[in-house]
Amino acid sequence: MKSTNNLNIVIVDDNLIYQRIISYSLKQNSYNILFQAENGQDCLDQLRQSVVLPHLIILDLDMPVMNGYDTAIHLKASWPAIKIIAYSSTEDPKAFQKIMANGADHFVSKGNDIQELIRKIAQLIIPEVNENIQNGWRKV
Repeated sequence: MKSTNNLNIVIVDDNLIYQRIISYSLKQNSYNILFQAENGQDCLDQLRQSVVLPHLIILDLDMPVMNGYDTAIHLKASWPAIKIIAYSSTEDPKAFQKIMANGADHFVSKGNDIQELIRKIAQLIIPEVNENIQNGWRKV
């Protein structure tokens, strides 16, 4: 299996406690945190200035300034190769359907163990990176 230490991840969540928990867990699993953002607009602004793009964005849904639903639309329009995992405390099936329709690749409830998020990340981006390397090119 591919080492995870060159896989770049962005965390977008207005709750600093969740940011820290996610960041700590990802670092423990050798993922690289490219940056963290407090809302969707902050994320988009930082992406526009970034030299390196993330492989994946962990995206909260309910945030001030720009929510996760609108952020996902902008992300997929400008950077369609970036994977999105919606990570939210909402249990509303309509919210799940809406974020998936807006471009998320997976949804993980914040009510689950953080290891569920780690498993989804591995399932989503490690096979793709392995395939890209075998084909002789790398996405950033």
